[in-house]
Amino acid sequence: MEKMSNIANIKKRKSVRSFKKEEFSNNLIQEITAKIDSLGNGYFGNEIKFYLIDKKRFKQEIKFETYGLFKNARYYLVSVIDEMTCNDDVFLDLGYMFERLILFITGLGLGSCWVSRTFNSGQFSNVLELDENEFIPAICPIGFRAKSISIREKIAKKIANSDNRKPWHRIFFEDDLSHPLIREIVGQYSVPLEMVRIAPSARNSQPWKIIKSENTYHFFIDDITDENPYDLRLIDIGIAMLHFEYSIRELNLAGRWIFQKPNLNLKGNLKYMISWESE
Repeated sequence: MEKMSNIANIKKRKSVRSFKKEEFSNNLIQEITAKIDSLGNGYFGNEIKFYLIDKKRFKQEIKFETYGLFKNARYYLVSVIDEMTCNDDVFLDLGYMFERLILFITGLGLGSCWVSRTFNSGQFSNVLELDENEFIPAICPIGFRAKSISIREKIAKKIANSDNRKPWHRIFFEDDLSHPLIREIVGQYSVPLEMVRIAPSARNSQPWKIIKSENTYHFFIDDITDENPYDLRLIDIGIAMLHFEYSIRELNLAGRWIFQKPNLNLKGNLKYMISWESE
């Protein structure tokens, strides 16, 4: 199979909820597990564990309880983190690393669907025999996409708002939030930004805002709340980071991630995440 580019995989990846009843070959399983073994730690150095689960290999039936309404979901990618080490960087790393894995399996011709917050993790925890401090923040059913979309998938797509994306002027800005970023002035950077715009996020909320200031792109998360000890939307920011970086590397654009909160006059409930400094 010819290897697809990362940008091509980003464009190709769509949420899939109806799968064929097709068993993975041993070679395919080996490719996925080899990729998992090669992932290493995240960008911020955190260890994220990933597992490929074939639910038919376990005597205990795994029932998938989620709004996703999946059909013929047999194989799952499962992420595991240690609750004792949780902070913002851990969830950023989780999104960054998990999306690397998902784009890889996209290149193998498999369909997938990110799921966080809306599933029962207890049965997966039991199957994996996790320690009491470990928990599962996100999973992803994977498989060969069914030829036809089921009614259940159509309903799920509508619930998840999967087919809608915010326009440029609502998420990309220059210097402050009152000046939308003009696509034409950023040249080749319009591609990495577009790959961020089409990135998956929980309920398709797209919680990111990127503000360009001189040669630097600053990433923020929008609408911060303190309702939960863990803001799982940070996973979405990690996904956006990977799409941005993968596209930049493929286009041979020079730059680096930096942590340097900008001195910008911003209104709104934003939290600074990270910046990309172009060269």
